[in-house]
Amino acid sequence: MIVFTTSVVAAVLASLDSGAIANAESLEDHGPITIITDRVMVAISQDRKVASAYSFERGAWSQIDILPLSDAQIEPMVVKGMVAFTHGTAVYAYSSRTGQWDRLVLPRGRKPAPMLTSHLVRLQDGDVMYVFGENAHVWTAIDLRNGRMPEVPRKPEE
Repeated sequence: MIVFTTSVVAAVLASLDSGAIANAESLEDHGPITIITDRVMVAISQDRKVASAYSFERGAWSQIDILPLSDAQIEPMVVKGMVAFTHGTAVYAYSSRTGQWDRLVLPRGRKPAPMLTSHLVRLQDGDVMYVFGENAHVWTAIDLRNGRMPEVPRKPEE
């Protein structure tokens, strides 16, 4: 039997059309986190240092190191083959189509709130909009004031 906590209900409801199964209990006890849909399997290690994803389309695992920016709880969101989660000021995104992870790191004090659809992860920080699409290998950005495409920050401020 799977018991879903309030903290993962939104992610699970968004994924129901693809049959998501999550071990929600692990979000409470800091065990490993796993979520499975018909396109991707996501695993966050118990020590919260590595995020892994298995793309059923590509037949391969892909991993990304989780920066030690926070001791905040990690709550992955999964919609079909797209994955996103925040950890401190970092936002991690994965596409099962490309089999690629990437991260963007906002300046200290920011509270990122990504939006996830079946085709992209979107985050707006002031006048800058960040997008990680299902065909993407990296985050991209556009400054909505002037149309320029700024560099995407991938490391924390020194």
